[in-house]
Amino acid sequence: MNDVEKAILMKKDRMNEINPFFKEVYQDFKEMEKLFPRILQTEIPLLYQSATYLLKSGGKRIRPGLMLLSASSNRYDREHLLPFALALEIVHMASLVHDDVVDAAPLRRGKPTVKKKWNNRISVYTGNFLLARAMRLMGSYDDHRINQTLSHVSLEMCKGELSQIDSVFTLDDRMANYLSRIKRKTALLLSMSCEIGAYLGKADEHTVRNLKVYGDYLGMAFQISDDVLDYLPANGKFGKTPGGDIRQGLATLPLIYALHHAKEAEEIRAIFPKQQKTDAEVERILEIVRNCGGIEFSLGIGRSYIKKAKERLEDLVNPNLKIALGEIADFVMERDF
Repeated sequence: MNDVEKAILMKKDRMNEINPFFKEVYQDFKEMEKLFPRILQTEIPLLYQSATYLLKSGGKRIRPGLMLLSASSNRYDREHLLPFALALEIVHMASLVHDDVVDAAPLRRGKPTVKKKWNNRISVYTGNFLLARAMRLMGSYDDHRINQTLSHVSLEMCKGELSQIDSVFTLDDRMANYLSRIKRKTALLLSMSCEIGAYLGKADEHTVRNLKVYGDYLGMAFQISDDVLDYLPANGKFGKTPGGDIRQGLATLPLIYALHHAKEAEEIRAIFPKQQKTDAEVERILEIVRNCGGIEFSLGIGRSYIKKAKERLEDLVNPNLKIALGEIADFVMERDF
């Protein structure tokens, strides 16, 4: 394991600790955590167990945290904000439950997935139940801008997921397609978290726009960082086995770089389309990507997004907010470990 790989694993390990970035809205976080079980309450015990299962598995609450922080850019009304903050995390949870069905994933956050603990049918209905609860919370605002933004992001997230499913095992080596996919899958929800937070906090339109774009860039870097993790040596703390994307036929940024720059690119092209790969074949692709600089290149792209994200914070008047959002950006794709 080289120094870059060790550093990334150290960073990801620290992300499992109590999130220090949302201390400005700590009391609201505590209140939100109390409300989750109540919001997901249902008379069907099995559905309640499966719906609250991810809550007990941890998670950093990045999306509601970004929303609450963005709202603090101006006027802050907890009672007005919490329904949307809760809904954001519940939408995220629903997407994870559905993703694990599609990917046949046995682990999430180091623990068995809803699919693994129960089955596909329970998982699908659990995800649908979570989405319905989130839509009810968001619909309580009866606000045209919120409804329009929500419908757009929901549609684009579905497009992103279907685009990924359609591209498995096809070795799409176009970086533009990869970036479009992760924007839809990951970045748009983070972008909406910041935009609607600032909007509900009654910030001026310039601030709303800047925080929206900040969230977009942050989300791009966040997903790139996560994709890089798949090419690092095994570390059981993260619930992710190296080479998982390769086995599932997902061509992410480190692999795309290798296809264009590794002298052994033809080996990748011969192995990757196989739906059943041996451990040795997966390890060979990992080795090629690591040796050709795929990890370093991907981190560089991630850092460029972080730089652009931080530029969007320059006009913020609230110094505490600027510091908090800047620290989050630095942490997503740290370079000086």
